[in-house]
Amino acid sequence: MEKYLREKLFDTEKSNLDNWNIINDKLDEIRKLEEEVGLLLESISGDVIDDWYHELLSEWKCYGLKHEKQDNFTLNVRGVLIGCWSGKGIADHQPYWGFYSEKGFTAKQCHMIEAILEKTNINGYVKEKNEPWYWKSTCNGTEYCNDFYNAAIELGYLEKQSNEK
Repeated sequence: MEKYLREKLFDTEKSNLDNWNIINDKLDEIRKLEEEVGLLLESISGDVIDDWYHELLSEWKCYGLKHEKQDNFTLNVRGVLIGCWSGKGIADHQPYWGFYSEKGFTAKQCHMIEAILEKTNINGYVKEKNEPWYWKSTCNGTEYCNDFYNAAIELGYLEKQSNEK
């Protein structure tokens, strides 16, 4: 790789110090570009969250589906927020589904979350130690949340509602 980079970036007509400065300037440009691309990804992730919310709204509005534009949508099931977040402020900027509680989870809530995850055959998720989160990055938030919400109904954690309102 070093040989390739030397061939592409190194100017044999210039001194080593000049080449070092030129390459270092290019590296600064790349870092700035990486930062800007990250901000673009965050913005697009917010758009994705908004799209998923609108896809779920007709079916889940009567259950109290909440939305914070460009950030998240959640449904409160027995004190646990189940939904998707944009990934804003996270290194990979990727949206993720999650189960969250500001106050931390009670033993009953942990049991409920694990029952929903088991019912939906979800594994490979992150359970934060000392933090009130279960989560996993996703590009399929609509599908996951539909499954979580339906599982909550089937398991008796959420009462079935009529969508005719």
